[in-house]
Amino acid sequence: MTRDWLQRAEDLVFRFGEAYDSYLILERDREFYFGSEGRGVVSFERWRNNIYVVGGLVAAPEERRGLLEEFIQFSRERKWNIHFLNIMAGDVPLFREFGFEVSKTGEEPLVDLRTATWAGKDFAWVRQQENSCLRSGVTYREVCVDLLTPDQHAGIERELAEISTEHLNDTVYGRELGLMVGKLDLREMFRKRLFIAEKEGRIEGFVVSTPSHNGRVWSVETYRRRKDSARGVVTFLIVQMSRQMRAEGVQYLSLCQCPALRCGGESASESALVRNSMNIWWTTANWFYDSRRLYHFKSRFRPMYRECFIAALPGCRFIPMFMFGLKWGVILPDFLRLPRHMFRRGLKWFHPEKLADPNTEKYVRIESLSLTEADDETEMTSRPHRPK
Repeated sequence: MTRDWLQRAEDLVFRFGEAYDSYLILERDREFYFGSEGRGVVSFERWRNNIYVVGGLVAAPEERRGLLEEFIQFSRERKWNIHFLNIMAGDVPLFREFGFEVSKTGEEPLVDLRTATWAGKDFAWVRQQENSCLRSGVTYREVCVDLLTPDQHAGIERELAEISTEHLNDTVYGRELGLMVGKLDLREMFRKRLFIAEKEGRIEGFVVSTPSHNGRVWSVETYRRRKDSARGVVTFLIVQMSRQMRAEGVQYLSLCQCPALRCGGESASESALVRNSMNIWWTTANWFYDSRRLYHFKSRFRPMYRECFIAALPGCRFIPMFMFGLKWGVILPDFLRLPRHMFRRGLKWFHPEKLADPNTEKYVRIESLSLTEADDETEMTSRPHRPK
């Protein structure tokens, strides 16, 4: 795809992206379908006659019905089966109207920055982590990648690569995941933002954030830290960037999806395959991708939640869903690393962690974001990163 069309897709996803994964449409190896007059876009990857859509329907709300109708016709002409991998609750009725099988896959935690004060008993753990970093001399700053000199760029890129290598070596995969996970590439940031925590001149950890809803919502897309970093450095980064974004007028910070969260009997899942897979993942498959610990960490920020769904036409079938798992990478560990990882996890049985229980903790669930109108020109010019 030409740079002009990629720029058009970036402009659409910045203005009309609906979910945390919307900005991932700009990752490499994506194919694009643009609706009539280029007023909407769908981004996908293919396997045989199955397509996997990332980012949902990227269009203004009033344009989504037409975009979906056109995309279904486009796919039928090619005899493709369609899988929208992440749609929000507000779009579920539209997809069901067009015959999609819709099933819940997890929930997305969001912090309302307009009301977040980080004060009170509920945020004691968050403040403890932040204060620990401050006492140890950790500092925070945003890196405006476009303004770096070549030497600065190379130095930061080298440190981020070191941190990422440390992180990956400590996982059961030993590699980057794909499809639903963004890649860190400082040469293709577009409007992504990079926040770093430093101590004595060394980067301790970093967060990459992606925009949606015309810059009124940002997502914590990637966060990583050194193994020997100061305690609580990721929490420190999220709190600091939350304060900065609130001052800029940003309204929500998404912590990205907690897969398999609350996908039991209460969820409106039409596919038994998806429902059972999510339940197995939550209860027994945390050896690979630990959704429980992920939920525990994100729930400490006391977010509200909105449900995430997969929509498939004609429906979810085992082999296409298995290939989705392979493309994402979550069901294929490094088998040389697996025994060590299982041994380390097994040791925790003797010293079990007290993780948050989503079935007993109080929470607020929303169907859609309560966004207030903002001055678009002010929002656009306040961002340090511009598309290249």
